Amino acid sequence: MQLLLTAEIVHSLASIGSRENPPARLIVGFEGISTVKEKLKTVSEELEDFIEVSEQVDLPRDGDEDEDGELSDVQEDT
Repeated sequence: MQLLLTAEIVHSLASIGSRENPPARLIVGFEGISTVKEKLKTVSEELEDFIEVSEQVDLPRDGDEDEDGELSDVQEDT
């Protein structure tokens, strides 16, 4: 059983690794998938709770208008 599981994992890694844009992380198994989905749900809910506050501290980009309708003088470092 363990040998079969090892072979399946090796096959999966080889298949994923040969893709043009492989994922940075590989979630393996039902429990791993469930854990990641739950974490993503929690992070998404937290984002929605604080999105307004986060947007208030966003700096305007060069050429954007500030809240008074004036163009920003903020220059990006190059």
